[in-house]
Amino acid sequence: MKLFVVRHGETDWNKFGRIQGWEDIPLNYNGILQATRIRDMLKDVRLDAVYSSDLARALKTAEIIAAPHGLKVIPMWRLREAKRGVINGLTYKEVIEKYPEFIEAFRRDPYRTRPPDGESLEDAEQRVRQALEIIREENPGKNVLIVSHALINVIIQSILKSIPITAETYPELFMKNGEIATYEWPDDRTFLPAEAPKGTWML
Repeated sequence: MKLFVVRHGETDWNKFGRIQGWEDIPLNYNGILQATRIRDMLKDVRLDAVYSSDLARALKTAEIIAAPHGLKVIPMWRLREAKRGVINGLTYKEVIEKYPEFIEAFRRDPYRTRPPDGESLEDAEQRVRQALEIIREENPGKNVLIVSHALINVIIQSILKSIPITAETYPELFMKNGEIATYEWPDDRTFLPAEAPKGTWML
């Protein structure tokens, strides 16, 4: 299976450094242009399926890219951005001012640090692996496009690259708005961890 991993196009909240989390913010004009550039880049590439987060900024990006291929985008809640809890809607400057302990902890350990009332990347990883496993099972040998968000794509890339999320690797795994990365994944290689209990991990 070949995977094309895309971060959604820009929104006004991205432009002004405001944390979106589960807020359903639409693409701005530049975000539409970013999605259009990826569409043009991939218009002659065979795509067999397109999956997206169920949030509007990702769905619209996916729909723009999928249009030349005549594909209907498949929304998946498991690809939704990490829940940001109390820092949702704040600018990065406001987070630094109001929650300096969270910022310090996140800089040391971006994988396990959880904002109050939100998800850590470790928390979100289970649903991301579930999403990838569903996609793998439905698309053996196919070319698949996935559109998601900054933190979820950090998780996806860490899985596909087989590297942990640490303070050192986080910048390498982070994707900008409208960025795309391509991966090959063996059809017979599960995305679920070896220690996952049978019959319970995909609930």
